[in-house]
Amino acid sequence: MPRTGPRPHCRRYPDPVDHQLFEQWARARAQAHYLGEVWNLTTDEYIQLWRENNRYLNKGRGNENFCLVRNNYDLPWSLDNVKIVTRLQHYQICSREKIGKFALRKRQREEKQNV
Repeated sequence: MPRTGPRPHCRRYPDPVDHQLFEQWARARAQAHYLGEVWNLTTDEYIQLWRENNRYLNKGRGNENFCLVRNNYDLPWSLDNVKIVTRLQHYQICSREKIGKFALRKRQREEKQNV
């Protein structure tokens, strides 16, 4: 007989919130690995970061939602190099320091000027 439905007794974290944060940690670690970044955050550290002041409740893709970012983009993802900020703050940091897509746009503008 095939199994159907959730099986919380088989999960690493039986608590549904911790289980969801564990899945998000695994996705974030996989993304960092794909981008060639070093990931040193453990699952417990990640869960503790998001559980503090119930920040996981406001995690998302909106400007006022929280996201996990690094303080120094040259260092690996570790507990002493990450912070949780709103996405709006993160975009302001990236545009000011020319990180990510903002660095790409800067390179594209420079290439247009050189042509």
